Amino acid sequence: FDTLFQICGEGFDDLCALDGRYRSFATNLFAPSSVEVERETLNKKENDDLNKIVDQFLGLICGRLLLRPALKCVEWLIRRWKALEHNVESLLLAFLPYHGHDVFPTLMSILPAQLPPTFGFLRPYVAALQSPPRHAVVAAAVSNPAFTTQLSGFVLNSAKRRHHSSALIGFWASVTAQAVNGMLDAAQSGRPAVRTQKIEDVLLRVLPVLQDALSVKDVAELYMASCMIMTILATKAHLDDRVLDAMMEAVSAAWMNETLEDGLLCLSVLAEEKTLLEQPAAVTKSIMGNEEAVATLNRLGERHRTGKLVLETILAVTKS
Repeated sequence: FDTLFQICGEGFDDLCALDGRYRSFATNLFAPSSVEVERETLNKKENDDLNKIVDQFLGLICGRLLLRPALKCVEWLIRRWKALEHNVESLLLAFLPYHGHDVFPTLMSILPAQLPPTFGFLRPYVAALQSPPRHAVVAAAVSNPAFTTQLSGFVLNSAKRRHHSSALIGFWASVTAQAVNGMLDAAQSGRPAVRTQKIEDVLLRVLPVLQDALSVKDVAELYMASCMIMTILATKAHLDDRVLDAMMEAVSAAWMNETLEDGLLCLSVLAEEKTLLEQPAAVTKSIMGNEEAVATLNRLGERHRTGKLVLETILAVTKS
């Protein structure tokens, strides 16, 4: 372990030179004293605390996993901290954005024989040591709520700690968007009552995650991804005005200058799907309270359908 720590520690030092966020792990996972620690001698609380730290590190390192220093660090997690036994779900989630790269079959070659139930879709690919195609990951997101819950939780927890990366959020956004699209397509079959129930089930799965995502401040990629997914929901699910109003409130409450245009575009799509020309007071306040919003909305109107949102806003201001 002394030799291994020297090799892996060099990788950790390289990562710290790239990104100062890694330095917080120098006192625990990559402390010199870690060479002497055996997980079997730790009590339950110590192991639970260690698992949280390993999970946090995996969320942070996800964006660098195609770099050699990052892989050295992961090797330390696996050999010293036995991540394949204690943190296999987080390990798989961190590597999943790279499911099409050679690094993923390498990980699969050392996975335990018994995979976690939420990753059962990987079994045939593990047996063949082949990279799972995108459609297999999306199919798992459609059919397995536990998988989507774990994936979303991993992404949102990383974002809340500011450990997120464009690779991780981009992967989550594309998989979730395709999964939502597939779920809504599947919900179109059956009698009207059955279709309504299926769509409600989709909303119950997706909307809480999007609301949680929009509550994460100052992560532009996550905000834009949430707007994209909400747009898919609004245009394909034929939602009630009350649901659309709630979505509009969440979008307008979370934007910042960097994401204002994306937020207004999303509001425009949501407004177009509504039956009544009524706007929640909180949405009107967010639009009129932002100096750039009105000018941005006028500019967007040259290329996009913003008329209904503009009319709603005018009527709301007139009534107030």
